[in-house]
Amino acid sequence: MQRFQILFWKGSGPIGAMIRWQSRGEYAHAAILDTYERQVYESREGKGVQVLSLDKVRNENPYSLCLEVGVPLDDGKVGRFLKKQVGKKYDWSSVFRFVSRRQASRKSAGVWFCSEYAFAAIQAGGVDLFRDTEPWEVDPAFLSKSPHLVTPKVTP
Repeated sequence: MQRFQILFWKGSGPIGAMIRWQSRGEYAHAAILDTYERQVYESREGKGVQVLSLDKVRNENPYSLCLEVGVPLDDGKVGRFLKKQVGKKYDWSSVFRFVSRRQASRKSAGVWFCSEYAFAAIQAGGVDLFRDTEPWEVDPAFLSKSPHLVTPKVTP
């Protein structure tokens, strides 16, 4: 089992519905699970980047899908990246860009939306989940389709 896995939620509420509608996909939220520490790292609207216990996540909002990176990953770099981002703000402008389908030429620094944060964390560990793709270009549904993500043998 890889140390870091990506969790996906179908999402409920108006923001989740808009993200699923725009992406034409099944998932509206993504987060990274540290299976060793049993902590979930996520960027959530209204809260920004935060860390929650896996037990709390399971009890309050169980995930719909769990995938792991199927190629070698530098766990130390992923962990350092995730921890360094905790406390940063949620990236509302990029979420509205997805929903409105506006083109973006660059990413604002220091803010994250959920799938962007997860993609960037894996990228920090040395794996590009999609060729020629920036983290801010990836919505949760697209992220779930990476050819480098596989179903883990053991799910937490």
